[in-house]
Amino acid sequence: MTPGGANMTGPNLHGVFGKPAASNADYKYSDAIKASGIVWDASHLDAWLADPKNYLPAQR
Repeated sequence: MTPGGANMTGPNLHGVFGKPAASNADYKYSDAIKASGIVWDASHLDAWLADPKNYLPAQR
């Protein structure tokens, strides 16, 4: 999570708090995350990282 760091399995998370989901222009997001309306905070990010495949109903 370094500034300008590389995207890996997911996008680089540096500076993600307070930003809308799917806002990193250098990463290809799923339609579900693009439509989620999430603004990243500690609770959303913790839940996402704990179970990313099942976090959003549209991804199941």
